[in-house]
Amino acid sequence: MNDLKLLISFEKCLNVSSDRLELITFDTNMNASYVSDHNRIYELSGQNVEVLFDLRDDFLANSDDNKLILFQFLTESNNLCLINSKGDLNLFNVLSKTVEGVGSISDGLSAAQWSPDQELLALVTTTNALILMTKDFDIVTEQKISLENVVESEFVNVGWGSFETQFKGSAGKHAVKEKTEDQILSWDDRQARICWRPDGEYFVVHFIDPLTNSRKFQVFNREGVLHSTIEKNVNILEAAIDWKYSKSLITTSIHRFNKHEIIFFERNGLAHGGFTLPFPIGQMKINGIYWNLDSSILCIWSELAEKNSSNSENKSIIQLWSMSNYHWYLKQTLNFEMNNKVTSVCWDPEDSFKLHLFTQNGQYINYKFGWIVNYCKPVEDFNGSIALIDGCNALITPFKNKVIPPPMSLHKITCPKQINKIVWSNCNMDFLVYLMNSDVLFYRYYKAKDEIQNGLKLGTYNYELFGQVNLELENKKDYNLSVQHLIWTSPNELLVIYETKKSTFDLVEFEMEKKVDGKFLLRKKSEINLNYEPFNTDFDPKSKTLAIQSTNGTFYKYRKESIWTLISDDLRFLQTCPNFGIFTIDTDKNQRDICVGMSQFYRLYVDKVEIANNCTSYYVHDEFLLYTDHTNTLKFISLSKLKDCGAKKVQEESLRKVERGAKLLIALNSGTGCVLQMPRGNLELVHPRTLVVSKLKADIDNFRYLNAVETMRKHRVNMNILYDHNPTSFLDNLTIFVKQIDNANLINLFLTELSDEDTTQSFFKDHYPERNIGKKDEQKSKSSTKLTNLCTKLIDICENIDKSKFFLVILSCYAKMKELEKALYRVIQCKSVSQASVDEGTYDFDVVLMVAEKSQKDPKEYLPFLNELKKLEENYRKFKIDFYLKRYKKALQSIVKCGDEQNNEILKLVDNHKLYSEGLKYYKPTDEMFKKISKLFASHLGEKKYYEEAGLILMRAEQLEDALDLFLKSSNWQMFINVCLRLKLPSHLYSEKLSLILDKLKSENKFLECAQIYENYMNDTESAILNLINGSHWSEAITLIHKSDRFDFFETNLLPSLKTNQVDLLKIIEQYENKFKEYKERLDQVREEKAKKKEKEMLDEFDDENRHRDDLSMSEMSNSTFDTESQAGSTRSSASTVASTFSNKSKRRSRQKKSLISLKKGSQFEDLALIQELSDTISYLYKLKDSIFSLSKSLLLFNLNDLCVELQNQYESVIDLFERTSSQIWNYPTQNENENFSFQTYQQNLMANLTDFSKLEIKYRYPPESVGKRSWKLHFYE
Repeated sequence: MNDLKLLISFEKCLNVSSDRLELITFDTNMNASYVSDHNRIYELSGQNVEVLFDLRDDFLANSDDNKLILFQFLTESNNLCLINSKGDLNLFNVLSKTVEGVGSISDGLSAAQWSPDQELLALVTTTNALILMTKDFDIVTEQKISLENVVESEFVNVGWGSFETQFKGSAGKHAVKEKTEDQILSWDDRQARICWRPDGEYFVVHFIDPLTNSRKFQVFNREGVLHSTIEKNVNILEAAIDWKYSKSLITTSIHRFNKHEIIFFERNGLAHGGFTLPFPIGQMKINGIYWNLDSSILCIWSELAEKNSSNSENKSIIQLWSMSNYHWYLKQTLNFEMNNKVTSVCWDPEDSFKLHLFTQNGQYINYKFGWIVNYCKPVEDFNGSIALIDGCNALITPFKNKVIPPPMSLHKITCPKQINKIVWSNCNMDFLVYLMNSDVLFYRYYKAKDEIQNGLKLGTYNYELFGQVNLELENKKDYNLSVQHLIWTSPNELLVIYETKKSTFDLVEFEMEKKVDGKFLLRKKSEINLNYEPFNTDFDPKSKTLAIQSTNGTFYKYRKESIWTLISDDLRFLQTCPNFGIFTIDTDKNQRDICVGMSQFYRLYVDKVEIANNCTSYYVHDEFLLYTDHTNTLKFISLSKLKDCGAKKVQEESLRKVERGAKLLIALNSGTGCVLQMPRGNLELVHPRTLVVSKLKADIDNFRYLNAVETMRKHRVNMNILYDHNPTSFLDNLTIFVKQIDNANLINLFLTELSDEDTTQSFFKDHYPERNIGKKDEQKSKSSTKLTNLCTKLIDICENIDKSKFFLVILSCYAKMKELEKALYRVIQCKSVSQASVDEGTYDFDVVLMVAEKSQKDPKEYLPFLNELKKLEENYRKFKIDFYLKRYKKALQSIVKCGDEQNNEILKLVDNHKLYSEGLKYYKPTDEMFKKISKLFASHLGEKKYYEEAGLILMRAEQLEDALDLFLKSSNWQMFINVCLRLKLPSHLYSEKLSLILDKLKSENKFLECAQIYENYMNDTESAILNLINGSHWSEAITLIHKSDRFDFFETNLLPSLKTNQVDLLKIIEQYENKFKEYKERLDQVREEKAKKKEKEMLDEFDDENRHRDDLSMSEMSNSTFDTESQAGSTRSSASTVASTFSNKSKRRSRQKKSLISLKKGSQFEDLALIQELSDTISYLYKLKDSIFSLSKSLLLFNLNDLCVELQNQYESVIDLFERTSSQIWNYPTQNENENFSFQTYQQNLMANLTDFSKLEIKYRYPPESVGKRSWKLHFYE
């Protein structure tokens, strides 16, 4: 739903005496333009026109019949190729200004055209002969053009009947009659036309066929071989022809019996659709058809046919058409008088949206257009309307009310003339249209009637014309669309920017006054001369600021005091932006105006900061800047992040994937919907979770709880956010919540989802980043008193408001707090029916019997059970009831009171239901039951391998021998020796026990602990020293050697061990360094392969975008909208089911993620597996720092300097390698501090975006924390 907006236009009157400026060509290298009127060659330079060469002296030989048929600049040789109708071929060098004759065709020529790469020249003679030449003018092929020639692509008759019996649609039965005469239009010049396909592989020759006396075309390949011919029964074609850039479609025009059409042909000559021109049949002739570079705009140049009267409204017309959703829109119309008709039209060879044209009076006009989404501003009664121009029709669709896909619309306003501009009011939903005859029509948005649907009263709105005026400006240049921009700032104020007769631009302020006849009177209030060229404008209704962007990207801000005054001109975009806007955000102290724009080359700017370099569309919402990009992603940036964006890029807050090629049209302010348009033109309405949560936050902050609940029901949002967003505020305003909802079912729905979990740190953690700073993603929220506090207060409020109305809410609160007895008594008080099994938990048999009688249970089922219970002792009866209800803690409390005779049943209950801690509470440590339960508890802990805790439990119960075995298993040597001492074992048994614990510690490499046992408990200093040396505890070993005066250990054990340990560490460092280099090299290879694949996909996506739009079948057109979230009233699963499903899916995804991350070469996530291995390698070597430091100090102490230096240097080298390459491994996108775009930065960011770090565990997402050199490096050798 894009409109073609005029951004800027320039006009200059060329000082030439000719009215035949029909030929133009461009030198893109030198930025020069050359024009010819068949008599002279002119060079355009600024406002000046220089005559380069006079053709009448020799080349055209003063013959009226001899004229230029080809005038084209050849880039490689800096020559202008001049070919005339007599057949002369000449080259004019623009540097030396000399002419060189290169050949002549004796038969004369009717058409000539160079291929796009200027390697081949195609010529058609006056005798319908085709000549193909090289760039050196050597003949490649020469042949006669005839419909009888054999073609490569012959039509195949599939038996669908003859031409006369086929259905002809709106053409009627007249189309069946073949005409053999007057197939050529009277105004046809009977000259051939040549048009190359933009890739240079084929070209089409449009010629007069003498056999059928009609225009036909044939398609030839690059070698001059005939490929195809137009289908036989297509007649009355006009001479204009062009080949569409993005698709192999040949475009020309045709006169049928009842309409004038633009028709498309495939390369094989078969017709492929078209559209009808808004001209009466036979009135207008088409002089030219031109596609722009990206094939998004079709320019049609037409003028009155010779036989028609000049009194017609249509004179010399330029029309710009575009197609969306299989409908052709007339976007712009330029109407010229016949006394100053258009003589030449062409698109710029480099800029897709720049149009050049010349008129008969020597005018040269340059128009620059741009695609925009013409949406209304978020003002009073905002309804998300978007306006479209379609010839005389203004198509308006308010997307807040209805989503209607183009070409349909909710409102269709037909104007008396073609529309050039639609401008929205900046204070309400009114708009104005600017017609091609300079009339301005004003339309008011009003309430037409009240419509009732499904018993609801709905207001129906419409538009009505309430005024018009002809915009006359005394100093305005006299050409079409010299009025560049219109800004409707207030109900009575209109701003106009136009080009003056002095070729400058003025900003005029008009006051509008309505007259009695309904017309407006414009009274000029002020006029400002702009000393720059205005490219685009926008007005912010909030701050009343006018922003004008100049052609060099600078934007100027104006604010009205007594007159419009310039307040800022110090910022500029790096590129001009056809899509441009200004908006206001609130800062801590005041408001700030921010300009946002998207360039023609997909750059998105906010003030002078480039936000994205692949943006395809954007929109400024109340809370976010939304934009789509070429990765088919809709991204969101909070406006609060733009307050101090400064010179740094701003990272997006969240994102969501969209369909390929989708572009954002509008996001409904104060709503949750976004309207996206697909490449073919159909629309989709989506509700991104970011906007949904943003709206919920606003509703909760403003106590609009009913709106919030309805939004959560519609979009299936977890209702815990009501409380977790601001717990204190919600509890304080809980009464307002209940009164607004006023529905027990809705409140119960909220209670079913309520949990103690803080959802702002789980479900909604991405929407509350300030609450999750420094917290790991997988960290679980701590349990709180959220449920108890909320339910307790909610019960009090419901009882105070209406106890009977909110009775179910009160019961749900008790159930949520697991206080079923209180809920039961509430039911009993109201004489309701509940489950008999729950009533039994009250131990009141009268109540149980009363409820059971009113239930649907059979008395045969419950009466015997109740009778058995009555026979039991009271405490044992309570135990049976609690056990039946699976309330095992209460059951234990009751059975303990029954005495020692139930000890066996107590032990069975404790062991079966793991109530060890509860059971120990009822006994003293000296009781036998305390010891039995402790033994069961220790056995349970031992099964879980909690040996140390089990030993402590047994030690507390004075079961020391069993505790000794458990302490041995746990390697807790202090407690093991403590128990041995308490057992007072004989010396030989004591030594055996110590040997057991020593063997256990040695197997676990705990040599320091072994040394302590040998020294302190066995008086074996020699063994203690050896264990310290074996465990590399050098300082402790040296200390003990000196303490015991055993200096012989230095030579026999310590020094050899130091040298051996140094060699082992060097080998480990070398091994892991080689492993690191191998993985790093492979990671670079994988990323390079992925980058090449991604670049290829992006190129294919660009190529496919237009093809996707054109190739889709008409049957795929859909006028339905798509809502990603379920609608209100849809069935909803219970909270428990949703929670369990979510949990299971989460675990399943976690397992799948781990299985997918594999080191297997060529696997999908090989790069992630490599990053994990690299991280583990770095972490392991970082952990060696203590061993390195300890060994280095000992080597230094014993003067082993060489060994120490070698170890230090080797470790420092590998640490430097890690720190140098870590930024390459964890290559997150960088922010370019410079304004200039760097291709190197683009490549780095492309490589970074290919690695999805989110699939890794938290510890692998960032480099391991580096070790400081102070923790391991000796500075003695520096």
